[in-house]
Amino acid sequence: PKIIVGTPGRIGDHIEGTFMFHTLFEKLQWLVLDEADRLLELSFAETLDIVDGVMPRNRRTVLCSATIPEVLLGKAQSWCHRGYAFVDCIGDTSSCQGDSEYSTPTPDSMGVVTPESMNDKQFYVTCPADKIVTALHNILQDEITRSPYDHKIMVFFPTARMTAFFSTLFNRQFRMPVIEMHKKRDQHERTLASAQFQTSESAIMFTSDVSSRGMDYSDVSSVIQVMAPSHVDSYVHRVGRTARAGKEGTAVLLLPEEESNFASELTRQSIPLKPLPRSLQDPQWLLNTNDLTATALTGGWASSNGSMLHQAETMFSSLLAHLKSSRAKLRNSQIIAIASGVVRSTGMSTVPGVPEDLAQKLGMLNEPDLRILRGFDSFGESEASVLLLAMFRVRTIRPRLAFTPDRINVERPLLKSEIKANEIDQACGKSGNRK
Repeated sequence: PKIIVGTPGRIGDHIEGTFMFHTLFEKLQWLVLDEADRLLELSFAETLDIVDGVMPRNRRTVLCSATIPEVLLGKAQSWCHRGYAFVDCIGDTSSCQGDSEYSTPTPDSMGVVTPESMNDKQFYVTCPADKIVTALHNILQDEITRSPYDHKIMVFFPTARMTAFFSTLFNRQFRMPVIEMHKKRDQHERTLASAQFQTSESAIMFTSDVSSRGMDYSDVSSVIQVMAPSHVDSYVHRVGRTARAGKEGTAVLLLPEEESNFASELTRQSIPLKPLPRSLQDPQWLLNTNDLTATALTGGWASSNGSMLHQAETMFSSLLAHLKSSRAKLRNSQIIAIASGVVRSTGMSTVPGVPEDLAQKLGMLNEPDLRILRGFDSFGESEASVLLLAMFRVRTIRPRLAFTPDRINVERPLLKSEIKANEIDQACGKSGNRK
């Protein structure tokens, strides 16, 4: 083969387990590591050492990344030849030293950078956590109204569980067709979802961070991020899904009020983030509840649906874990308030509890605002209701069996005459006493 493409794990498996596979690299000329900032993390170190061990020393190595952390520059020295070139494909060429476009990185050219075409197209807006759904719906409606026939919008959520729940919510309650993409879906489902979004002229995709890297969807008009991502780098990679190949695009960051400091952190890192103009012109617009929103989010729709109740429970737990590990270093009370607010914003009448073992891991076992599920309750409300429903169905639909002296007839339920005869037999104590 002329070109081999694969993940580090798969290539490493073949090197160790496929006979003579390593000989394919004897005349290798180019080694390209895409998303190098992730591949050169410690978690891939052992696998990459295996790959590097069979590669010729006289190869050319290319490390590609939208973000250039200092640790990447340190790794580059061990992977590339001495005197390697640093090529800035995004920023101003004045940030590189020397007369040519090839140079060593300067402090100004490192760190996080978004495309120059996005300098005046990145916005943020904050709202109470219990208004997240209403705010997101209004932002989406505004985008659709401005481009009714050619909008392609990617909405990023912090966890796969939240992505799944919001996808169901918008599809069922708002009748707004969205494509669901996250790691909890199997590979076949993800492939179909990806193809559907790629080929659509107008579409909305709700996705977790699984789509933030390596996905080159054409003509993405807008990227919306709900809640702060785990890292600034994640923000940059998500924004990079739009304004590709010279096209225009916008990015909107929707934050709960408790996470507003993330917008300030982006600004400190020279990312040109501005307040969303529509929210400045009409401060009430973001939180306006129209008839559709009011109908969709009332009536405790999710609380009466067993599968949705289960999704709400897992979303709530995943949000607690996400916020606990975030760089914002929020207090437990703030974490619980945000997660509870997000749940209430969906129309849930009650906030789910969390299993005792999870609460202990998160250090929230004694938090007064968190309901702990212990013992049988640790099944969660949805599982318990499904279990009780199953027991009830077995109890009520199990047919009566016809007993005969030599066998049990399970082929048919008892006839009414047989049921009456058996009841008389039981009352008399035995069939011989019946006259």
